[in-house]
Amino acid sequence: MTAPTAKNRELMYERDQFCCAACGLTYQLTHQHRRATGAGGSKERPTLDDSLTLCATCNWKAEADAKFQRLALINGWKVRKWVDDPGLVPVFYSFEQAWYRLEGPRRVWIPAVVALDMMHAVYGEQYLEWRNS
Repeated sequence: MTAPTAKNRELMYERDQFCCAACGLTYQLTHQHRRATGAGGSKERPTLDDSLTLCATCNWKAEADAKFQRLALINGWKVRKWVDDPGLVPVFYSFEQAWYRLEGPRRVWIPAVVALDMMHAVYGEQYLEWRNS
């Protein structure tokens, strides 16, 4: 799997305020590929919109725990592999209880209703099924 550049990793940590987006921890931080790269990884380096700060525990759960994976999709921590532009999928930062649209090294706050509209535009009715199950 191709890792982000050192510069992109640092920009990601700064953008995410050096906190795990899922639980808010400020230590054991890792880079999370929002889109699955599949077995063998990807030859392309992840963009900032395709990168998210997660702690080691949440990163592991996002890859290995089915219940957490669903939560990760609902909150934009993970993005379906077929999504061409991960920037279209907003991210819920649990430690702030707020939704953001990622724009490279910046986060832009958006109201929850806008986040819901964005998620529905990308995933359709499947997103509502995830939220309601």
